[in-house]
Amino acid sequence: MRFVEGKIFEATFQSPAGQFQAAAEIRFDGVKLILDGLAIYPESGDFIAAGTGPLFTALRQIEKWAREDGFESIDIVAKRVSGANPGRIVRLERELR
Repeated sequence: MRFVEGKIFEATFQSPAGQFQAAAEIRFDGVKLILDGLAIYPESGDFIAAGTGPLFTALRQIEKWAREDGFESIDIVAKRVSGANPGRIVRLERELR
């Protein structure tokens, strides 16, 4: 099982501009996986210069792992620290089919 409640989820993903990492606190609500406080950051350098494509590819991979672990939905909560609207809370809720 990749997701363990109370632990930190960590993963490294590849983009055309280099690798980036993701980390979040893992919580459960029944069959819903909650990744709280998601942070996405470059492996090196100050920012990820690859656009949104690699981020959505990483999201699809996280969803695949969640389905494999038996979850039926996922809720991701993050806070923007750069780019458009810094400080804005971002929440993404998706059904896993």
